[in-house]
Order: sequence, then structure tokens, then C-alpha cells
Amino acid sequence: MSCLKHLPAMDIVESLEAAAEAAIPVVVSVQDNNSGHWVPCSSRLLGLGDDALLLELPRPYGSDTPREFVPGEELCVTFRLNSDKLICRSIVIRCGTETLADGIEAPAIRASRPEAAHLIQRRAFSRVSVPEGEMLRVGFAVGSSDVAAAPATPVWTGRVMDISAGGLRAAVNPGAAADLDEGTPVYACLAFGRAGRTIYTDAVVRHVESRRRTTIIGLEFQSLTDSPEGRKTLRFICEKTQSYQQERKPSQPNNPPAD
Repeated sequence: MSCLKHLPAMDIVESLEAAAEAAIPVVVSVQDNNSGHWVPCSSRLLGLGDDALLLELPRPYGSDTPREFVPGEELCVTFRLNSDKLICRSIVIRCGTETLADGIEAPAIRASRPEAAHLIQRRAFSRVSVPEGEMLRVGFAVGSSDVAAAPATPVWTGRVMDISAGGLRAAVNPGAAADLDEGTPVYACLAFGRAGRTIYTDAVVRHVESRRRTTIIGLEFQSLTDSPEGRKTLRFICEKTQSYQQERKPSQPNNPPAD
């Protein structure tokens, strides 16, 4: 159950100004012309002008090389502000050297100031425990669906403890705690044993908890609403969470909503 709030124009300006002042990391997603998939890139909001956003040249996750952008390309910009997540659309105006508020010149993208934005408030999805007898496994590696992982890139696997339309919590091998931090982008594979189905999705690490014999990892799904393929995956996850909820024994307590 998503909690999507349309922001008034004044709130959009205030949110963007706060993000620019703090140079908050942002995810800039752009549609690949060949595959049609939305490619997430890492960036920062460098400044806010009267008519534009200034964005650090976005780099696809797992790559040190900035992606080339052209005027007219549509961008989906998302970032966290305090406990909430803001999503807005923008259009590339130009790429090149821009003068920032402190007078420093830096390579950046000038993009149109969003006229509309939405806020996804925390606890937007109900989290459901995976019932006894159900087998749901996850495997993931640092990177994204559009960037090939290096041969030596470690892959972590584990049992999914609970899941929602927004993400999951899993118990994986203890070595993961040393290599993963909050905010790390990963490419995840979920294997639903009884359903006999495997799905793939980009995600971001939101929680790392080291325990004696295991590591608890919280993953937040990324960009599932940006493409027909992603929305199909999201519908399947919603169907499974609903079926898990129905299978749960009456004596089992409800889990609190996921962040």
C-alpha cells in the first residue's frame, strides 16, 4: 500500500533547495534507447537555479565513467530527504561546465526545474513474513542490471525473512557486513520455490546488521514503476505478499510496516 503524496509547488522548491544545500546524493534514471530499460545512475544535486537543476554528471552504478546525456532526454530524479523519498521528472537542457553558487566551475547537467513532484512517505508498504514451508531465496551482487559485474565481484545469498512491495529483509552469510554499506546499489535475484519463478531487480542496501552467525540485510527495490517489465514484477511481488499474508497462521503476529 503506497503512500504517495503530491507536493505543492512551494514544497517542491523548499525540498530541492534543502537537497542542493546538503549536496544530497540522488539517483538519476534514464531510459536506454536500445533495451527500453530505465538505467539508474548515481549523482548529486549541486544547485538550484531559477529555471533549472544542476546535477553532478551521473555515472551508471558500477562504472567510473559518466554517461553521455543529450538535450531533451527525460530524467527521473529520486532522493531521500530526512525520512521521506522525493520523486520528480526533469528534462536535460544541456551538459557542460556550470558555475555553482560558490563560484566554482564544475562539469554538470543543467536540467529543467520539476513542475511536479511526489513524496513517498516512510512505511509505505506492509511487510509480510515468509510463511513456514515457503522457500524464498535471494542472491545479489554490487552493481545494476545494466552494468556487468567484475569477475571477482562477490555474490551473497540467503533466506528472505520478510518481503513487501518496497523491499525485503534477508539473512545472508556473515561476511556481507564487511563489504556492504547503506546506500550500496545491488542487482538482486529472487527465487520463489513453490511458485517456480525467478525475478530480477535493481535494489539499494538500506540496512546492515551484523549478528553472531549471520548478517541481516534490508534491500529497497528500485525503479520497478518505471517500465512495463518492472510493473509486471511489482504486481507479482504484491500477489505473493498477499498470498503469504493469507497463509500466515492466526497465532502469528503481524509485522510492522516496512520502512
